Amino acid sequence: MLLAVLACLLVVAWCVVNALASRGQTYGFALLATGVGMNTLVIGLNGGMPVSSSALAAAGFPRSMNVAQGHLYKHLAMTAATRLRFLGDFVPVRLFRTVLSPGDIVMLVGIAAITWAACASWRRTSRSTGTIGQSNARPGHEPLVAALDAVEELA
Repeated sequence: MLLAVLACLLVVAWCVVNALASRGQTYGFALLATGVGMNTLVIGLNGGMPVSSSALAAAGFPRSMNVAQGHLYKHLAMTAATRLRFLGDFVPVRLFRTVLSPGDIVMLVGIAAITWAACASWRRTSRSTGTIGQSNARPGHEPLVAALDAVEELA
């Protein structure tokens, strides 16, 4: 588990470096680092990610499932003795047959913000090099540009 915590801390450091070096993506990297940090904290304090058995059942897993076996090897059952239970995996997402933690959700928002900022940056760069009346999108990217224009009009 020490290796997992060390890996998470390296990801946090990578996010901080990228947040300091990026333009327009600072918030996304900050959110990503915060989410990883939240997960690292609860994993480090408990020796694994605590997961709620009722949330697993709500996500479509059998109630008899042992969370310490199989693909959930880094998880452990959430109990009354679990530290920082509110940071464990307790949000069921039945559509994807998974259970998320608040840290996972914060990371997903950060990834979405980074992606949005990167797309907006690409669009600004490609538009500034175009000629009036001509499409300056790269070949094959016209649908992406049209979709981003539509979302931008809604915002």
